[in-house]
Amino acid sequence: MIIYSNAWGASRAKKIAALKELNRPLLVLAPDQRQADLLYNELAFFYTSSDAPVLLYPEYIHEPFEEVRIADNIATQRVLTLRNISDRADGIIITTPYALLKKIAPPEAFIESIVILKRNMILPPSGVF
Repeated sequence: MIIYSNAWGASRAKKIAALKELNRPLLVLAPDQRQADLLYNELAFFYTSSDAPVLLYPEYIHEPFEEVRIADNIATQRVLTLRNISDRADGIIITTPYALLKKIAPPEAFIESIVILKRNMILPPSGVF
């Protein structure tokens, strides 16, 4: 584990992009979602390699037993990140501790639930849900 706590500005992103040269997946924890978004945008600037993606796994505010729907853009980003890490074992994943605390489906169930839709493809309703 490598901890950078006194870096400021874009120097954090620059150092994290340099660490990617270790050819290992990186999990970067930001203290809050605002910092995660900022770091994600900075890394997209410094780390432009197409070999491994920069992924954002955003948090959402949803208290237990609260029937609130997760915003579509947040749910989409979380699913895309999970899909990407299930397909490959590299990249830079930026998230927050709060986002990691939310329950998700087990990897096997998640992978089994993926349906790839293509143009002019016909599926019965039971094949989608």
